[in-house]
Amino acid sequence: MRPRALPGLALPGLVLPGLVLVLAAVWAGGCGNDSAPTRDVPDLDVPTDGGIAVAVELRRAERLIAAGADEEAEPVLRDVVARDPDRVEAWTLLGTVLVEARRYVDAVPVLERSLQLDAADLVARRRLAECHHLLGDLPAAEAAYQAWAQRDERNEDALYGLGQVLYLRGDAAGAVKTLRKAERRRGGRADIRSELGLALQSLGKLEESEAKQRDALERDPTYAIAWFRLGNVIAEQDPTRLDDAIGAMERATQEAPRMIHAHLYLYRLLKLAEQAGNVTAAEAAETRWATVLRLHGRKQLARVGLGGRRVPSGTAAERRLRRVLEADPADALSRAKLARLLHGERRLDEALEQYDVLLDTDTPDAAVIADAGTARLVDGDLDAALELLQNAVARDPSLPGAARLLGWALLRADRVDDAEIALGKALEARPDDRLASLALGLAWMRDRRLDAGLHAIARAGWLE
Repeated sequence: MRPRALPGLALPGLVLPGLVLVLAAVWAGGCGNDSAPTRDVPDLDVPTDGGIAVAVELRRAERLIAAGADEEAEPVLRDVVARDPDRVEAWTLLGTVLVEARRYVDAVPVLERSLQLDAADLVARRRLAECHHLLGDLPAAEAAYQAWAQRDERNEDALYGLGQVLYLRGDAAGAVKTLRKAERRRGGRADIRSELGLALQSLGKLEESEAKQRDALERDPTYAIAWFRLGNVIAEQDPTRLDDAIGAMERATQEAPRMIHAHLYLYRLLKLAEQAGNVTAAEAAETRWATVLRLHGRKQLARVGLGGRRVPSGTAAERRLRRVLEADPADALSRAKLARLLHGERRLDEALEQYDVLLDTDTPDAAVIADAGTARLVDGDLDAALELLQNAVARDPSLPGAARLLGWALLRADRVDDAEIALGKALEARPDDRLASLALGLAWMRDRRLDAGLHAIARAGWLE
């Protein structure tokens, strides 16, 4: 939700009529008897022409923001703060624009400047706390939420954010205390009650946690996160209530079909039910696994090309490359660039035509083979993708990303043991490859190491 624009300043022109009256009185006194007593002229805060221009520009920025033109408002606001560095309204508006653009790192110093000028600026305090929170700087987020809550004691949002951060920092007791305060401020909010239930679950108060999730759902039956947490706490509280837990988790996926972690946890619950002899759950688990792979596949295949190569784009680049190939069809470098351009634009049939020409040469480049395999994987031709990716890794085991994509393709083919080997090699080469860690966690889950897989996925940051 876009924050309401800050109120504009009074236009400086409104003080001018008063100034005219004062000057007229002084002039009248000066034209009279020289012995008339001198009248004191009040000091008026009359903006200079520069001040008037700054105020007008600030109003212009406010109108642009109200119209949704934040990108146009940003340079206007930067010009305002450059001309008048003490204009707190402009700093706060600029910070808000940067937050809306998700440029949190850029927004932090801007909002800090707002608070240097006006410590009571609650909009800046809110935005600064949110920035630190979203950036994952939990100590700074906690301090910012604390400062905001102290300045605005009745604001449940400040307490809610503080409670979330305390929970993430491992202070579940502090989170419960803070979220209870927020609940007293606004008891009807489903998100506050659900977050309180999560903190209670961390303290082992499972019955009270379940009650809070149900309270949250009474207030908002469409709140997917509460359905997810309800299913989780039921499963932890009583393994014999698997059907109830599965029902709640299914509702979470219905309310939020792209909530990946809900699908993962639902798959885990279904596999547990399968182990308990539930044949229906076994069939449902296979269907859910296909959904998990489809959703995670978007992450694995989001980046076109391997090794951070720059992929050309645009009509002009395509025309240039096609002209080069008309003159010299054997120019493998230009053909590879054209293939990657078409691949990047998801024109897979055209891209594969170019890749096939390259693959027919005597010594195709390993990176080209890997890219062709990736295109086949996106296109759904799993057998061809596996053959190409295995070829690429065999030619160049150090090729960045190839082993991960091979592991992913093997997982898609349900060759779990081979997938684990390929993904292990990928992580040996790049221990910080979060996508490889994600895929390996999924492989472990598929290998019935359900909790180990979830922990691996969580360590990679994919359950946040």
